[in-house]
Amino acid sequence: MPEIKEKRARKGENAAFQRIIDECGEEFAKRLIEVCPAQQIYVPLTMNKGWKRDYILKHYNGENIGELARELKTSANNIRKILDSPRPVVKVAEVAEVVVKRSMPYIGRR
Repeated sequence: MPEIKEKRARKGENAAFQRIIDECGEEFAKRLIEVCPAQQIYVPLTMNKGWKRDYILKHYNGENIGELARELKTSANNIRKILDSPRPVVKVAEVAEVVVKRSMPYIGRR
């Protein structure tokens, strides 16, 4: 496993990686090097919309729209729009049909 040097990165040199070590911990940084050696990794500026919706629905308590907006770096109006928008509905029959279609080639095999 790669060794992470103790000294601080010089200004501009590996500063992003040093921030990963500082924010996420050395074990995470080591694993990142192990899994993605010599790769450039793109980190999106915002969360995926589905993740953001799930996060808001999980953490909304009826009074914390402003707090969620600050935390997610968005506007209170965006939070309200997400809370007011209809939730996607998935019908059990449709899911069952997809599962059956995908498993058909395997039924009867041993």
